[in-house]
Amino acid sequence: MDMGKKRNNFSQFEVAYAMVLILSMESDVSTISVIDWLDYLGSRWKRVNGEDIDETKDELFLKIANDEFSFCTLLEGVDHHQVTAVWDRRFHGLNRIRHWIYSDTSDIGINNARLEKLLIAEVGKVHAYTYAFFSDCFWLDTPGATNVNKLSVLDCASKVGLKIPRTVVTNKKDSLIAAFSGCEIITKHISEAHGLFFDATLFMNYTAVVTKEFVDTLPETFFPSLFQEKIEKKYEIRAFYLMGIIYAMAIFSQSSEQTKVDFRQYDFSNSNRMVPFELPLSIQAKINDLMERLNLKHGSIDLIKSVNDEYVFLEVNPVGQFGMVSYPCNYYLEEKVAQTLSEYGK
Repeated sequence: MDMGKKRNNFSQFEVAYAMVLILSMESDVSTISVIDWLDYLGSRWKRVNGEDIDETKDELFLKIANDEFSFCTLLEGVDHHQVTAVWDRRFHGLNRIRHWIYSDTSDIGINNARLEKLLIAEVGKVHAYTYAFFSDCFWLDTPGATNVNKLSVLDCASKVGLKIPRTVVTNKKDSLIAAFSGCEIITKHISEAHGLFFDATLFMNYTAVVTKEFVDTLPETFFPSLFQEKIEKKYEIRAFYLMGIIYAMAIFSQSSEQTKVDFRQYDFSNSNRMVPFELPLSIQAKINDLMERLNLKHGSIDLIKSVNDEYVFLEVNPVGQFGMVSYPCNYYLEEKVAQTLSEYGK
């Protein structure tokens, strides 16, 4: 696997001033922990949060001409020649476009959804050009790689030999019934999970069981949705993959009715037991193959150990929270991420 490009044309003076660029968001706790370790390791860093892209805070000025070039943005004061490693960690900078749309167009009757799509496309091209400045740096991971498609990942996992749940995307009641005749089924989101607000109440997307009674109430045609065969679990496994090494944790989610289907529906009165776990070498090899094919250097991976003692792959999240694996298992993953950025960035 190509672990990322390293600059080899730096003088000793330039290497001494090498910098790690962190693209993150204000509320991300893992970013703070990794920065603490970068400080401990003596690495220079610059953090840019997506929320900082606001017309009231920072100027965006890009000039390209035959005889000169200038670029003023959130990276002001950063010599892009000194940036040797980039960590793309929940940047979401384009989300700030909504602030401009809703404050500037709410009184003129413009369709905000279509305008938002247009403006995001416009600023997206500027961001892509900015990323190009760091194309010869080590990236953990590139924006393109982290934009995974859950369906493509399942297909790829199957091709490398990992067992996956039977998965169907359909908008027809008859097709759903035929595909899972005699099986219990669950449903989950196809894209990334997003919380939705209704009347000031936040609703989160969790994996949910689809009962026969619910299927009976469905119309003949509905919005295209993802369904999977429900796998009876012994326990769940959350693993963090970093540069070919897998740090796994077993989650005994079956000990609580609230977490049996999705451990993220935390039962704080009866917390799940979480312990370090070592996946079989054969499963580790297949996960390595999968991550290489996805061109990912790190990410959180969810699996199930079934009651039939099979390892079933569920999904990979390139920017998943790894603190939940690091702290219970004493893996010190924040230190390992910082070491990776420092080592491969030189």
